[in-house]
Amino acid sequence: MSYEEVVKAYGHPNLGTKNQSDKSFHLFYELAPEKKPVGPARNMYPSGFNVFLRDGKVENWSHNTSNAPRAEKVVGAEKPTLIATLPKMDHASGKFDPVAFVEGITVPNPMQDLNHRDLSDLLSVVAMLATNSTEPAADRNATLSANCDFIKTLANNFPEIAALRENATDGKIPIKALADATHPYTFDGKPFPTKTKKVKPDGTNQPPTVPK
Repeated sequence: MSYEEVVKAYGHPNLGTKNQSDKSFHLFYELAPEKKPVGPARNMYPSGFNVFLRDGKVENWSHNTSNAPRAEKVVGAEKPTLIATLPKMDHASGKFDPVAFVEGITVPNPMQDLNHRDLSDLLSVVAMLATNSTEPAADRNATLSANCDFIKTLANNFPEIAALRENATDGKIPIKALADATHPYTFDGKPFPTKTKKVKPDGTNQPPTVPK
């Protein structure tokens, strides 16, 4: 089998590297977590498989095992309501641009009402950006477009982000400033802003308010 045939048969791998100059590389496919056997004793069970390729052809296969617990639905967990489309990623390329990924997120209505789960998910993306932008090989001056749907959605729910967007230089917001603004919510337990139901004289909703 060729690399193309493997991807056609099993889809894009969860992890893997592939560059034009690589003569050999391997791909990792992980089983769906919810399909793992229930193992209270933390026994080792098959968790996925590797595909080893050389010169564009499959050279070998191997199974992986893990004692990671089975993913289970949390009773009473809040369901996300944010309507968004994530850009497609080629996990086998070995290249991931977090800024391009986030700027490629499409939110049809950045002004939609969001719940606590949605806001937490948005903040986790900011944390991911901050982590990647502080890697040794990363650009510590990385920025994010102030006009992308992700920032628009954040700005509609967090006044700190709205201020950053309003004062953006050349339409860009430093990722460090974004991380600093959201840090109290993500790590310090600061309550999420709550939107007021009051209406301005011009008929538009008031901006979010920050609890003291």
